[in-house]
Amino acid sequence: MQTQIAWRLPISPDTVSQDVCRQKRWVADDGRIVSLTRNWVTAAVADWHMHQISEDVQACVSELVTNVFEHVAGDPKHFETLLYRWPAGQVTLVVCDDDKRFPVLNGHLAEFLGESGRGLFLVSALSDSLWWRSTATGKAIGCRFDLQRYGLAF
Repeated sequence: MQTQIAWRLPISPDTVSQDVCRQKRWVADDGRIVSLTRNWVTAAVADWHMHQISEDVQACVSELVTNVFEHVAGDPKHFETLLYRWPAGQVTLVVCDDDKRFPVLNGHLAEFLGESGRGLFLVSALSDSLWWRSTATGKAIGCRFDLQRYGLAF
């Protein structure tokens, strides 16, 4: 039997500079928040001089935030986005929400062509790793981008 360990922030955003971690809590009641979060990650990636990963990070945050609107109950929606830049040459994007239910990743073409499951399939394809964990209040869904793949060496 596999046990789930509640995910905790590996680094507290309050204790490090914005050169390492960006965090933002969002409250929204409509889909316009998707473009706001996309702009937020774009600005962070630009500040870090990592324009090469911008499009993939934008697409992934769009899909993860869209999932909040499609699957988390209640309005307005409360969620948090985190973006970490690791010294090992990786960037991690995490979206946390208040829903304890884990997503279902569809892996078959017929399911991919349907309405449900495409977003996580896309996130999985664009990133180097996709994962989810329970948190004290819901779940965290994250993806990792290995910077070497984009020609960025550290």
